[in-house]
Amino acid sequence: MKQLRLSLAVLLALAAWGGAAPSVGAQSRGKITGIVSGPSGPIGGLTVNIVNNAGAVVGTAVTAQNGAYTVENLAVGNYTIQVVSASGSVVSTGVGAVSATSLTTTVNLSLTASQLASVAGAAGGGGVLGLTTATKVVLATAAAAGTGVLLFAATRSDSSPTR
Repeated sequence: MKQLRLSLAVLLALAAWGGAAPSVGAQSRGKITGIVSGPSGPIGGLTVNIVNNAGAVVGTAVTAQNGAYTVENLAVGNYTIQVVSASGSVVSTGVGAVSATSLTTTVNLSLTASQLASVAGAAGGGGVLGLTTATKVVLATAAAAGTGVLLFAATRSDSSPTR
């Protein structure tokens, strides 16, 4: 009878505790985020791979128009962050770590003009990131004129692959 009371007391204590015991082998997951930029600012449309220490790609993202990327659900560990061309060649790298105390890591990458040109060349030379060599540069001037706004716009061809 005494053993039955002890068992009931243990069960009641566990029930009062809420049964929220941490699971054995549970592991925290984190994310790596950042911005990829070039000589003219943030770059959208680039592929970013997250590679673990074993050399396996464990996450991929495409940079947004503002150059931002995020790869989530990463195990605690060290990672290489790669910007890759359309053909899969690595253009730029960085390093980052996800730890139990810092589940979010920011790794910003900056491409040089030659690295950006290699991305454009790997995409067939005609365009990368949705840009073409005939990208239009729009120059606009707006001036408040009393109650309205006066807007002038002009375009010109620009053969630069980095614009």
